Amino acid sequence: MRHIIRGCMFCAAVCFGAILYFDSTYQSSLTSKPDSRSGHVIPFKSHGLVYYTSGQLETLRDLLVAGSIFLVLAAYLRKREDEAHRS
Repeated sequence: MRHIIRGCMFCAAVCFGAILYFDSTYQSSLTSKPDSRSGHVIPFKSHGLVYYTSGQLETLRDLLVAGSIFLVLAAYLRKREDEAHRS
């Protein structure tokens, strides 16, 4: 069970690390004005206003959801493991 918990924590860390990369590094390469030709038309304000494509925002959202699910799953499994050891 500990390997599964560690795997979930690792996957959550990878997801949240990718979000940090998007927020700090990748976001600086995005356009600060809408560009309909490239599809960068969805405004996103984090450390300034930039424009994402719908696919980029879906990826960001999916990473957030996946990271959260892995984190909650790891916490649940850890709680079950602790309860099993107490019994």
